[in-house]
Amino acid sequence: MTDENQDKDQEESEKEPFYKNKKFITILIIVAIGLAVVSSFMMQPPEETEVNGEGETEDQETDTTENETTGEETETIENKTEEKVAEEGEVAVVTIKGTDEEGNILGEYQEEFRIGSELISAELNELIEGMEINETEKIEEETQEGEIITTEITLNELKEFGEDIEKRETPTVSLHIMSKCIYGDLAVETMQPVHQLMGEKIDLEIHYIVREENGEITSLRGEEEIEQNKRELCVLNERGTEEWFDFAIKSSEKGWEQAVEEMEITREEITDCTEEKGEELIQEELEVSEEKEDIGSPTLYINGEMTREVYNYGEPNAYKEIICTGFEDQPQECEEELQSMDIQAPAGSC
Repeated sequence: MTDENQDKDQEESEKEPFYKNKKFITILIIVAIGLAVVSSFMMQPPEETEVNGEGETEDQETDTTENETTGEETETIENKTEEKVAEEGEVAVVTIKGTDEEGNILGEYQEEFRIGSELISAELNELIEGMEINETEKIEEETQEGEIITTEITLNELKEFGEDIEKRETPTVSLHIMSKCIYGDLAVETMQPVHQLMGEKIDLEIHYIVREENGEITSLRGEEEIEQNKRELCVLNERGTEEWFDFAIKSSEKGWEQAVEEMEITREEITDCTEEKGEELIQEELEVSEEKEDIGSPTLYINGEMTREVYNYGEPNAYKEIICTGFEDQPQECEEELQSMDIQAPAGSC
C-alpha cells in the first residue's frame, strides 16, 4: 500500500461522517474521544424474578406476624430491588443527540458500546458506566466559532454482548472488504489468526464490495481495484482461504507480483484465471454488494448480524469473542486467548 493510497483512504474515511453539518463535528469528537468508529458496550438488564411454587418471587422477603385480635398469622411481603451495575464485556445502547444554542438538532443517532472495548475512550466508558436506564447526560463544548454545542447521551437499554446474534452449530462469518482499502487490509490481518485457530468450526466467507455504474462494475478506486479484486478472488477460489490470506496480505504490503514470487503461485495462473473467470467472479460479488446495499470496508457479519467489533484492528481476540457468541455450543477454541498484534491504526473504514 503506497503512502498516496493510505492518504486517500484516510481522506475517504474523513469524508464520511455521520452528519455533514460542521457543528456536529464537535459531537462526534466527544463520542469518539477514543471511540474511533464504533463497537459495542453494555450493561446487563435486571433479571426477571421467577415465581416459586408457593406464589412468592425469589427476590421477596416474607415476614410472618400474628394478628393480636384474631390470632391469625398474616404475611407482609417486602420487595427488594437489586441494583445492577455495568460490567466489563456487556453492551450499552445509547442515543447521542447534538443541539445548538437555539435548540436545533444538529444530528441524532443510536450506537451500541461494549464496556471495556478498545474502541471506547476511558472518559466515555466512565460516563456510561455510572448511568441508569433512560438517564441522560449532557456535555457542552464550544466550537472554534464560539458557539456552544450540547451533546446529550441517553442510555436506552442494557443487554449482553452478542445476544442479538443467532446461535448456530457452525457460525457463518462474512467479511466484506475492498482490496485497495487500508482498513480492509487491517481487518484481513486481524482475522487471519482467528481463522487459523477456528478452522472448519466456522464458515468464513470473503466478499468484495463493488457497485455498478453505467452498466459497468466498478469500485471506490476504479479499475485498478476491480482487477486486484479479481486476482484475490481467483486465489480464494482456486487455492483456498489459507493461501488467500497470505496472498491478500502480501499484495497489500508489496504488490501482487511480489506476492506470487514469495508463494507457490505463478503469474500465469493468476492472469489465466482473471481472464477466464474474473468477470463471473466479480459479477457474483456485485450481487452480494447490492443485497447488502451501503456498507463500508471492512464490514463483518456473524450469522447475518453486523458487528462493530470489526474495527478492533490488531485485536484478533476481539474478533474471536464476537464470533464465539454465534455458536450454539462454544468449542474449546473459544477459551484460547489470541495475542494482540503490532498494529497502530485508528478505527476507520472506506
